[in-house]
Amino acid sequence: SANVLGVAVQRDGDLIATCCQDGTVHVWRNDGAQGQKVKELKGHQHAVKACCFSHDGLKIATASLDKMVRVWEISSGKTVAEFEHVGKVFDVLFSADSSMLLSAAAFATCTLWDVAGAKPQAADNKPLREFKTGSGTCFSCAFIDDDKTVCMASEHGTVYFWGVDNSERSQLDLHAHDEIIYKTSVSLDGNWLVTSGADRLTRVWNVNTVRDNIQQEMSKSSEEGALEKLDDGEEEREHAMLDEGGEDPSEAEPDEGDVKDIVRSISINCTGEWGAACSEHGHLNVWDLAGAQIVLKCRVPAVVRVVKFHPNQPQTLVGGCDDGMIRVFNVQEALERAGGATPDKSGSGGRPATAFPTMEIGFHQLCIRSLKFSNDGTRFVTGSIDATARVWSLESVSQELCLTGHKDTVLDAEIAGNMLLCATASTDKTVRVWNMQGGSEQWVGKHGAYVYAVTFSPDCRRVISASGDRTARVWAAKKGECLHILKAASALLTCNVSEAAGLLMSSGYEGALHIWDCKAYDVPPVDGEGHGAEIRCASFSKYGGYAVTASNDGSVRVFDARTGQSLGALPLRYPVYSMTSVIDEEKALCMCGDEQGNVTVVRINGVCDFPPSTGSEGAASPEVAHE
Repeated sequence: SANVLGVAVQRDGDLIATCCQDGTVHVWRNDGAQGQKVKELKGHQHAVKACCFSHDGLKIATASLDKMVRVWEISSGKTVAEFEHVGKVFDVLFSADSSMLLSAAAFATCTLWDVAGAKPQAADNKPLREFKTGSGTCFSCAFIDDDKTVCMASEHGTVYFWGVDNSERSQLDLHAHDEIIYKTSVSLDGNWLVTSGADRLTRVWNVNTVRDNIQQEMSKSSEEGALEKLDDGEEEREHAMLDEGGEDPSEAEPDEGDVKDIVRSISINCTGEWGAACSEHGHLNVWDLAGAQIVLKCRVPAVVRVVKFHPNQPQTLVGGCDDGMIRVFNVQEALERAGGATPDKSGSGGRPATAFPTMEIGFHQLCIRSLKFSNDGTRFVTGSIDATARVWSLESVSQELCLTGHKDTVLDAEIAGNMLLCATASTDKTVRVWNMQGGSEQWVGKHGAYVYAVTFSPDCRRVISASGDRTARVWAAKKGECLHILKAASALLTCNVSEAAGLLMSSGYEGALHIWDCKAYDVPPVDGEGHGAEIRCASFSKYGGYAVTASNDGSVRVFDARTGQSLGALPLRYPVYSMTSVIDEEKALCMCGDEQGNVTVVRINGVCDFPPSTGSEGAASPEVAHE
């Protein structure tokens, strides 16, 4: 009665187990005909993603999104052992003698459990070992080499091999795929390892070759360790001779906030007082923009992939995480609780406060890739690797719609200003529009490559999508007719609309930046020139007079949105990965993050943006400065 998410076959082939979306597991007799149900196992609170038989065929282990691994006795249908993870569990496997279990879960964790000595209650069972790879989710795991080695598949396309007795350091890192690895499997004879990834490739690996590579890596590590000890000894003798025993400050371990990693997403609140940035290694920090310093470090039991401030509530910060959860923070409350512990406004420093989520809302089955609020702030929509988009309400703390139909990752989603429609963009090369009343699919539009971004026109009568096929397409919002195909110089990654100015902007690879008049798509666009590499982020000023862009060439630029003229540029040290900006009547600044974990607050001096009706104009040549 529910979707089947996994299947397992008993070693002698007599029984088959299926695990389902509704949290149940069904055991069937494989009689060569229809199959008779032997048992229905109930106990999980959420979907069961994987199951496996013990090698004697008497037990079944199950992995669920309720963060639990359960071991069942088939004859009685009862749970004989429970093991609890911190995050959702996606895979589980017995060892050859069925005395141990290996489970793969969120937070890049693979856990080894003792089944032989396990107690019925999860609270009484502790892990034998935990193998961790950094960030992301581990979707699959396996034993190889007669259970002497553990392999785990990462979200980054790498298979990590660990000695079963040593979780300190992986023995070998095998870059198997360019995208997420969803499944690994080992042949019965133990000679072959199979991996399957989101890049639509299935690869077969020779375990004997892998074993040889592990031996080489271990020998290499031993040699390096010996040299390291020799160097340490020489260094100690040198310090003794020179009477230098102090630690070099430059060699000190970096603070957690100093770890260099990609800044994935950035947001500035509606008052321009705070900015938030989240990074690949799991850091989520809130910055005081006036002092350009961190005032709050948010603690999350997952990696936050995208972060947004509420459009009307300056204190409310929402993050979409790699475990599929949405977590909400109240910045003002966290700072007030910290009191004097927060940095002062003078910039003299102080210790940042710590914040924990004030609420958690629902979950996607996989990592969240996009999050956008509706214009009025009453709803927000998320897109995920699980190929769904979901509409949520902060007020009711609930999911209102689940939009299913895409065949692959949803990269972007947006709710129309009139709240009647929602548009989504996906790596399945389609843009889809949904009815907000019941979540039904209205129409599907096709591109020739990934669709990276989607937005609505100011009057909500048009949907605009940007794709890697070097086009932006304008669709009739209600019926889906493709009205205009706007050709670009390169693959497009972004699209934004200025309601006040009536302009459409799209940017992409090779420094492509095009701005169209929404009332005259047949007229060639205004092109902004100056960037030498892909433009990952672009945004309009409040009234559409300016466009701010950030590029992989390591620069931030300001353009006149009407003429495309580059008015100023700030070269930065590293490629810029994320950016957001605010230019209005009173302030002009942007906040950007690079691929080395640096966050830069950029102040654009001499620029302000007024409504076109006032006749006021901003400065023609802004001075771009940064802190």
